[in-house]
Amino acid sequence: MKKGIFVIINILGYFWQLPQHLLAVVLLLIYRRHIVETRLHNTSIVYICDKFMSSGISLGNFIFITERILEYDKNVIKHEYGHSIQSYIFGWLYLLIIGIPSMINNLRSRTDNDIRSRYYTLYPEKWADKIGGVVR
Repeated sequence: MKKGIFVIINILGYFWQLPQHLLAVVLLLIYRRHIVETRLHNTSIVYICDKFMSSGISLGNFIFITERILEYDKNVIKHEYGHSIQSYIFGWLYLLIIGIPSMINNLRSRTDNDIRSRYYTLYPEKWADKIGGVVR
């Protein structure tokens, strides 16, 4: 009986995060030839790519990162997993509340040294670190 409840909760979780999961499928189709490794991190599937548009992105239960970022940031998977937990919390609202602000922070940090220096102290990055178990 317990296994059946877990399956139902898992299925509901996928629908709760449907917009993120649909975007993840699109990214998977675009980057499928660039995936060099697939890992499982808690409840998320991590796709490590040799080429990717960004350092990392979390969409529901799917995380995409570049292999080059793993060389200098050992916390990236934990951080992105924190975003996965945020996705589970906010469901359909995740992209508006977390995803878009996070993407804007990331883009701004590429051209603004002030933002870059305090990137992980900004909302929602600081929270993603905390719930992902990252210590900086």
